[in-house]
Amino acid sequence: MRTDLKISFHLDHFYYHNENYDWTSEMPYFWFSFFKSDGTTCRLNDSLQLGGTAVVSSSFEKMENLSCIEPGKHDVIRVPSHLGFEEFNLQPIPVPEFVKKSGISDLKAHAGCVVVLMNEDCASLDGSDTYSEILRSTLQNSLNELIPFLNYEEKNISKYLEGIRNDLESNILCESKKNQSFWKRWTTEKIVNATLWKFSSDELNRMHSMSLAQYWGTEGLWELSGELKVKKTQSEKTAEIKTKSPRKRMKQTH
Repeated sequence: MRTDLKISFHLDHFYYHNENYDWTSEMPYFWFSFFKSDGTTCRLNDSLQLGGTAVVSSSFEKMENLSCIEPGKHDVIRVPSHLGFEEFNLQPIPVPEFVKKSGISDLKAHAGCVVVLMNEDCASLDGSDTYSEILRSTLQNSLNELIPFLNYEEKNISKYLEGIRNDLESNILCESKKNQSFWKRWTTEKIVNATLWKFSSDELNRMHSMSLAQYWGTEGLWELSGELKVKKTQSEKTAEIKTKSPRKRMKQTH
């Protein structure tokens, strides 16, 4: 039986793997978003079709510039908590009563986060701060389209997620090239990098935490680090205890 999970994403800091971060011109611009598709907005209807909308959360009104944040010790730059932290209550996706009577329980939910990194050449072309809205709407529409297929095989979902990642990158590149000269365009093909992590509630239920990392740069290496944490409900913890095998008592010899 699937139960609620409380999960939190925390994209905490950037670390520059070089002796002096001041020497690089590749301090990335960045954008994060967090999402879930669960029982709060999705359900299996009486026709056994899965439908609903994804919940997408992002505090970014524009692409953020890493060079505007003061570094800490050892070239560590902390991400402001209001940008890098999100907590979700993840509920199983409900099914009709007649389905439950046949022995099928509620469906697994899904949650994840998206990281988009981009260099200054691209970000400087966003004079009206439209990139954030493009990324948000692209992600929302793509996740909504994925919902009917969430119970398909994981390998098929992985292919679709790769398509979402490509859409995020290509939509930004198309926007950035609108005001570029012909000769400038060929130098901006690889200036956007999107990463998407997605987890099912069944996967999350088997873990307590997981490290997240994404890398960026050619002159030096930037590392974005974070963590995913899972808190289980009391009923879930009780069920786990009951399923564990009792310890065998050791015989004492006199």
